[in-house]
Amino acid sequence: MKRYTEKHYDENGYYLICSGNCETLNCGDCGILDKIVDRLAAYEDTGLEPEDIKRAFNEAAVLKLAGQALGITPDRLRELAQADRLLGKKVYEPNKRGIVSTYEVISVHISYCSVLVGWNLIDGIYSNLNGFEISALGKSVFLTRAEAETALRREQDG
Repeated sequence: MKRYTEKHYDENGYYLICSGNCETLNCGDCGILDKIVDRLAAYEDTGLEPEDIKRAFNEAAVLKLAGQALGITPDRLRELAQADRLLGKKVYEPNKRGIVSTYEVISVHISYCSVLVGWNLIDGIYSNLNGFEISALGKSVFLTRAEAETALRREQDG
């Protein structure tokens, strides 16, 4: 949205001026004042305060609207976004032999019911050549080596 105003501070506080490339500080002469008043009136007609707008556009609300527009659930959108962010990143998998393997995420395969993340081994040993389901993150595959080592210790102490 193009702004019609700029905030400027003076010794008495601050005042707003239009940003219509005015030569003077008199917005009434440059034609933007009508647009400023119309926009303010439209905003006030909603009956919402700035806090209401910020509250309305939180992550959950935006995901719900996007999901409705795309015909998928907010959880599925989160899952797809998480998988997309993994591309090119390293993930870590502890295994029953007491080794934490490091993989690079190379692909994301999306099907109707799942998201499979493909990987290449960087170091360690393969326990799963195909990759992992996105739902395994935080359970058997981790975003940091420290999380993987903690999970391995828990498993060993079991």
